[in-house]
Amino acid sequence: MDIQKRSDLKKVDVQVFNGKQYYLYPNSNYFSKGRKRLHRVIWEYYNGDISKDYEIHHVDGNTFNNEISNLNIIHKDIHRKLSSKIYWSNQKNRDIASERMKKRWSDDYETNLLNLNKAREHANKWHGSKEGKEFHKTQGKKTWENREYKTHICKECGKEFQSRHSGEVKYCHNNCKAKANRRKRKEKHGLTDGERRKIKMKNR
Repeated sequence: MDIQKRSDLKKVDVQVFNGKQYYLYPNSNYFSKGRKRLHRVIWEYYNGDISKDYEIHHVDGNTFNNEISNLNIIHKDIHRKLSSKIYWSNQKNRDIASERMKKRWSDDYETNLLNLNKAREHANKWHGSKEGKEFHKTQGKKTWENREYKTHICKECGKEFQSRHSGEVKYCHNNCKAKANRRKRKEKHGLTDGERRKIKMKNR
């Protein structure tokens, strides 16, 4: 069923679905009618009820495009991470957030600075407390449990290996890392580690 679009009602954008009007109010990213958001209404019309832990995602990142072909259902945790990534990848959104933050600070700089220092003090105490340490310990375990193994090529020996570390993983083993570092030091100083140690011993 087609979504009709209107922009003639009090300068508020309108989309019409099944004869009902849904409005895009100021500072909102979604068309809605009361507490019902249009994209959810459209999904339920074609696919039935939405489970408690799931949300409707706009595939192309445009929350104004409520065509059913642009809607997908995904778990709420994945959806929020994905939406955040899409939102902050937009330079315009980053600029708006930056301007808002500057305005908040400039309006009452001294008070904000005082509150920030208090928050840092309390945060440091909590992170160093028994409760805080236990929290980080638990979160650290969860982080590793949820990480998937990825295949890498060792930059020293050229062998293929797997690791759950995030970011750039260069070496398959500490032996390869040490070997690469020894070579780099030799290239820098023109001497091996053994030769440099002998020179140091002679100069004592």
